[in-house]
Amino acid sequence: MCQTDSDIPAHPILFVSSEGQAGVIAAGLLEALQLIIAIPFWFDCLKFSGNGQLQQMQRVVPFLDRELRHDEPNIDLLRQELNRLLDLLPAESPLLKLHQSVSRLSVLHAAIGTEGPFETLFNSFTADDNPMWKGAVE
Repeated sequence: MCQTDSDIPAHPILFVSSEGQAGVIAAGLLEALQLIIAIPFWFDCLKFSGNGQLQQMQRVVPFLDRELRHDEPNIDLLRQELNRLLDLLPAESPLLKLHQSVSRLSVLHAAIGTEGPFETLFNSFTADDNPMWKGAVE
């Protein structure tokens, strides 16, 4: 990455869903951009996390990636172009960083709404719960 961490102050990136969920998805803007470019289906990884299990998130990546490639056959070229335009290096371990951010940083930077704390971004679903993936889940 051409820009160093000192060039842009790191401020946790908080995501708030329309369903009353909230959590930190990245330690800073650059990490958030890398995440969104690397795994644009990051929110679905959290949805199918089995209440925050990294292994469950890893299980759904092949299914979500296949669906993405079906819709966007040139996704790898698009990622390269975005990284070039934004002067970013490709993300290293984006799923692990997402998991760590939601698990750890969300606790340090809890989102509290007018009606109290938001729910976690982790959901209880797993790959086994998606009927479109039945029979293909390892």
